[in-house]
Amino acid sequence: MNPSPAELSRAAKAALVATLEELAFASIEEGPQAPPPKTALCWASIGATGCAFDRLTIGAPLALARQLAANIGGLDEVSDAQALDTLAEAANTACGSLARVATEKDFHLTLPKTGVGALPETPQTICVDQLVVDGMPLWVRVEGD
Repeated sequence: MNPSPAELSRAAKAALVATLEELAFASIEEGPQAPPPKTALCWASIGATGCAFDRLTIGAPLALARQLAANIGGLDEVSDAQALDTLAEAANTACGSLARVATEKDFHLTLPKTGVGALPETPQTICVDQLVVDGMPLWVRVEGD
């Protein structure tokens, strides 16, 4: 199975939407196709082997990551670490879902990496899309050859 960039884009967005709707009870819609900013994001990235892609990265403003963490955990106050952990869990779940539809063989996921600032540099971007989650932007990027 060798999905096209457009198919990977649709599948990645669908996987992330399903993850956030189920875990965080979030309202999600397509966003404008603007590139992610170079700063002011928190992000989580999961590698994949045995797939039609190498990595899935999501990035969002800290305020959105905190809101998602609060929704998932039923918390009133959320630390930066909890916000990043929430993005990592969302990326992990979405990456696993994407891998199941983008490969016909066994696959393996890496441990998540998280950070604050610009999305990590990548040698090859297959697609990058923006969603709007509860009125705030969120980017999903699929990387690989």
